[in-house]
Amino acid sequence: MGNLSFSEADVAGEPRRFRGQASRATILLAAAKLATIKGLHGLSLADLAAEVGMSKSGLYAHFKDKEELELATIETAAEIFDSDVFQPAMKAQTGTARIRTLADAFFSHLEHKVFPGGCFFAAVASELSTRPGPARDRVYEIMDRWVSLLRQCMLDAQASGEIDPTADVAQVVFELQSLFFTANFLFVIRNDLSYLKQARQGIENSLSRLAAVATPKKVLKCPHCRSERVCKNGHIHGKQRYLCKDCRKQFPEYYTPQGYPENVKRNCLTLYRNGMGFRAIERATGVNHNTVINWVKEDSGSLPDTLEA
Repeated sequence: MGNLSFSEADVAGEPRRFRGQASRATILLAAAKLATIKGLHGLSLADLAAEVGMSKSGLYAHFKDKEELELATIETAAEIFDSDVFQPAMKAQTGTARIRTLADAFFSHLEHKVFPGGCFFAAVASELSTRPGPARDRVYEIMDRWVSLLRQCMLDAQASGEIDPTADVAQVVFELQSLFFTANFLFVIRNDLSYLKQARQGIENSLSRLAAVATPKKVLKCPHCRSERVCKNGHIHGKQRYLCKDCRKQFPEYYTPQGYPENVKRNCLTLYRNGMGFRAIERATGVNHNTVINWVKEDSGSLPDTLEA
């Protein structure tokens, strides 16, 4: 037994150390809860000692001053918020699915009344806005992470085509934040779950309004015979060309037929019906005889067995 590397004093010290850690965790959880009601500045050692059933001298054994207590309290709240809200959201698919998961996690965090004053960071942010220092910096850091997550979700949703790519992301994030924090405020002062339900619906309404309208896939048709059996067939002057598998004609993607006025077409068809040949029509009107043949095909669907020159 004499060869063991630790002493009996070490063994005796381990339970004391664990008890000290447990006491510190209990103190900080109580401090975070009180801070959402009385604020960090109003967090007195006397109130905290009464809350945890410990003497003020016992509290001083864990924290050397008020600032250390405030910072440790904020870290405890940050760990809880990360576990309850951020981590579930990060496990969800990016885009709108992550926004919905974030909303569910946040409202569940409020419903379970983890802190009696609602969201810890919403409760202390206003108080710290006029108190520069490490405590305010840490709270703002958590809030910036929240805003960045919302913003990234929106950008991912735009990139994947879930929402309108022209939507103003900063404005949308502001509107979503308004829903989150208004719901938090009303739920705390009214203790009414309907406000959380309304906020959930408001978020759904916002996402639905932003949903990108699916653009129907363009069906490319041959401009000569209207067939959809077309394929790519190289480039000309830097522009994609296509080949119709039915009529075997080539055409550019943005084909603009030159065409003739409708009255010229009608005149040629009238001449054909009156017995004039295709080449005679060409000589009389200046319209290529092949064009006249195509017009006749479209008009009657049939042609003579032999074409008159």
